[in-house]
Amino acid sequence: MLADSAPDHFLPGSEQWAAAIAPETAMMIVTPLYGYPVDKSCEEHARRRAPGIFVLYDEAQSCGVTDDAGFQSRDADGALFSLGTGKMLSALSGGMILLRGSDAYREVRRLRDTRYTRPSLIHTLKLAMRGLAAWAALREPMFSVLCALGQAIPKMSFDRIGDRELLLADLPSDAETLASAYQANIGLRMLGRLGALLQGGRKLGEYYDRRLRKEGFRTFPHHASPIFTRYPLAVANRTGVLAAAAAEGIHLGRYVSYSSANAPSLGSDSRSYPNAELWGRCMINLPNWNGLEIRDAERCVSLLLKLATTVPEAVAWPKEAK
Repeated sequence: MLADSAPDHFLPGSEQWAAAIAPETAMMIVTPLYGYPVDKSCEEHARRRAPGIFVLYDEAQSCGVTDDAGFQSRDADGALFSLGTGKMLSALSGGMILLRGSDAYREVRRLRDTRYTRPSLIHTLKLAMRGLAAWAALREPMFSVLCALGQAIPKMSFDRIGDRELLLADLPSDAETLASAYQANIGLRMLGRLGALLQGGRKLGEYYDRRLRKEGFRTFPHHASPIFTRYPLAVANRTGVLAAAAAEGIHLGRYVSYSSANAPSLGSDSRSYPNAELWGRCMINLPNWNGLEIRDAERCVSLLLKLATTVPEAVAWPKEAK
């Protein structure tokens, strides 16, 4: 069962978690999405409500997220790190799981050894080509070309990268293939850059947060400083804001095109998760990439201020779900 988002936040609140946890619940997957710390009381409630529950943190976009007491996953039974192309740390595909209990470790290790196969030459070359394509796509002039193409053909948008990766994947064989040595080397190099990546992302994210709050924009609350691997902002007219930004030569991401509740693979009824559905249709992603500078962030803020003057209803905080 999914936990709905909170009425004022894209992450679930304590009430939403309480509604999703039953005595027979075997696992809860906690996702401090894009470095926003979760409400730890939900974890405490879950362990009381469902003794023996396995608490897994998904930190694919929030490596090392902390709160005032330290790492958020400090009490978890496991932590999962996806290493796909668009993740915070990448090895082109695959993932890594850290486990607290030796029994769980042995079982996962047994499953890996019996189900997974070594990568073939074709598989390795395919991943290398995908990695090179991603490298080229995020650099000029290809980036601007692809942004323009995405505006004309929505299916080619950067916002649909995840959808296209699923179409290109050879499932389940790709998902059951061990990582190659060169993928491990890429992952280790990325890990060595983690500190700098976190520092840069947090610097720009805190700047967005401070400037937007000062100018009267409503932003998502947080009880501890997020990592800010992306900066999410909710607006009443996402399509209008994205179009205005594109006219100024600024690419703002959709953040996500849907909520988890209406992802095709889950087959859930999004009407049961009204808050998640709201955020899934109105959130944008202000650029917060490695290499951007404060002047780049200020350019985005200036655009939003201009819209707040000319079409204030477009950048207003969306109406909360009932």
